[in-house]
Amino acid sequence: MVAGGKIDWVWFAPDDDRVPVLAVEIEGPAAPEASLVADARKFAACNADLRILALFTISHDFTFKPNPSRRRTAEESIREFVTDPQIRIMFDADLMSLGGIERLQREACEAVSRRRR
Repeated sequence: MVAGGKIDWVWFAPDDDRVPVLAVEIEGPAAPEASLVADARKFAACNADLRILALFTISHDFTFKPNPSRRRTAEESIREFVTDPQIRIMFDADLMSLGGIERLQREACEAVSRRRR
């Protein structure tokens, strides 16, 4: 728990469960402004090395959810409210693709190594 609420998914350093290495907030592509602003505040409060805003774009029937804005991508719409460049926007399709989660695991291990130097 951080100021502003709970983070959806957190990985901690293996030798210190008080140090968040990776933090993930999960939203839909048409998340309301208030949710996105709250997510950005939670990321700032937790101070994780890796901050991921994961957008679910695939429905339960494995079809893509419609884009909330025909003029902009979901990422462009969200960047209007989430401006911190340290917050990465990723999509569920990317996270669940071959090597998606494994890439985050490698990045988290590298972040832990950098902290120990």
